[in-house]
Amino acid sequence: SHERIGDVWLPRTGLLSTPEIMAVMAGLRLWVDARDSLAAAELARLFHFPETPDQWLETLLKNPGNQAFADLTEVTAIISQSQSNPAAGIEQSLDLVCRSLDIRKWCLAWGDAAERFANLDSLKAHAQNYINACFEEGIGCTPAGLIAHLHDLNANNEDSRAPVTGENAVNILTWHACKGLEWPITILSQIGKTFDPNPLGVQVINNWQTFSLDNPLADRLLRFWISPYHERTKHSTFHDRLQAHPSMEETARQHNRQELRLLYVGWTRARDRLILAGREKEFSSGILAMLVDDQNKWLLSAPNTNKATWAGKKTDIHTRTLAPADPEIRKIEPGKDYPAVNPIDHPPARLSPSAITGEGQILSLEKIGERLPLANNVDMTALGEAIHTFYAADNPGLDKKARQQLATDILNRWQVSAYLKPEHLLQSADALKAWINRTYPNATWKKEVPILHRQDNGTLVSGFIDLLLETPDQLIIIDHKAFPGNQAELKKRSEEYFGQLAAYENCLKETSAKPVVKILHYPVAGFVVRAD
Repeated sequence: SHERIGDVWLPRTGLLSTPEIMAVMAGLRLWVDARDSLAAAELARLFHFPETPDQWLETLLKNPGNQAFADLTEVTAIISQSQSNPAAGIEQSLDLVCRSLDIRKWCLAWGDAAERFANLDSLKAHAQNYINACFEEGIGCTPAGLIAHLHDLNANNEDSRAPVTGENAVNILTWHACKGLEWPITILSQIGKTFDPNPLGVQVINNWQTFSLDNPLADRLLRFWISPYHERTKHSTFHDRLQAHPSMEETARQHNRQELRLLYVGWTRARDRLILAGREKEFSSGILAMLVDDQNKWLLSAPNTNKATWAGKKTDIHTRTLAPADPEIRKIEPGKDYPAVNPIDHPPARLSPSAITGEGQILSLEKIGERLPLANNVDMTALGEAIHTFYAADNPGLDKKARQQLATDILNRWQVSAYLKPEHLLQSADALKAWINRTYPNATWKKEVPILHRQDNGTLVSGFIDLLLETPDQLIIIDHKAFPGNQAELKKRSEEYFGQLAAYENCLKETSAKPVVKILHYPVAGFVVRAD
């Protein structure tokens, strides 16, 4: 939260009173309620009638209500975005409002663009704080709630602006706020300012001279004294009695030690150079006057041209006497901004072959077995998983009884045993095996072959080939599909798998020069489809 003075930004509030934030707030109100005529009028005044208030008022009087500025570009854009994104959250709503207003363009046109951009960042920070607070309290957060939250901040003078940072930025903070920070050069100002000890309010009363580690809370108590006068009242019989009270000595001691701790914080913030700034008399008074030894002798001496005595040691110093600078006449200059870039679609980092689309053609459709009898209302996804699992686990070395038990167990696990009998599942596997032995005799079988292939765009394709056959002359990809359609439907559905088969083929080409044959196996329908 900063106010600009020359090239320095001082902390201040009033974020909602800046033109750029007033515009965004009006936009947010329109986002929440498209009938908010006051919000539309504010946008018109800021963007379209900044130098002609009479014309703005005349337009408003000719078309009272929400019709006066309903056709403004900013108004229609915000209402359109709001209607298109009814479920938008806080961040998305705020972003879309700023885009609809093209608020960055106006920040540039109004001058002091860096400060105005920083105010937009501060608004987003307040919005994020509101979101976090709602999350911690377990309550919902809405754009309307954000508007109310920001108005509450404004009412309590807590709508802080953001600092503008840069290579030559100057940070101005209170001595308390700079604790734990460090800068190459630190300037301490107001060194002549001190505060009187105040025994009012809550005070910790104890005798520090008799402190014992065995009983650290002995004779220690909390005292609360209430002032019957205004805080600016300093002289009265009440205040005279306070100063004469025996506890004032301990209050003054605690106060002075706190002041010295504060001086230590400010004094040690500089990495390379510390500058004390003030009038000449302030160097021997104020907070520096508290630097005394055990005999109450001042540890510093008033600086002369190039020497000072600090704690008995001569120290080289540089003293400069400053005069007020001439007033600066500022001219508003439009700022520069980066060109707007539309969202970029990046390729996915990982992709499953089944999610890839592609083109191809069907070479042949061949019947290899009987259609499997299925009960109605079967879950085809679960059935497909069961069929894939059985084909992967089926072992030709097992006898028929063991294979039937394997099929039974798999159908039970996928909860489809009521829809397909184990003997029919074995029948489809035997039909596929017989067709392979006829078509590709002596081929080597490889089940569930893992593939990993990086495409030219950087996407990593990973998956498993259901069945890969290898002969001396070629590689044959067989992918099982549980689709139960007729022949015409099988051909139509096969077009959806061209991309998946091509992904398998591209991966195999990286490891082998053999030509690849691509086949879709439909065990429920009893067909195989060759694709190219």
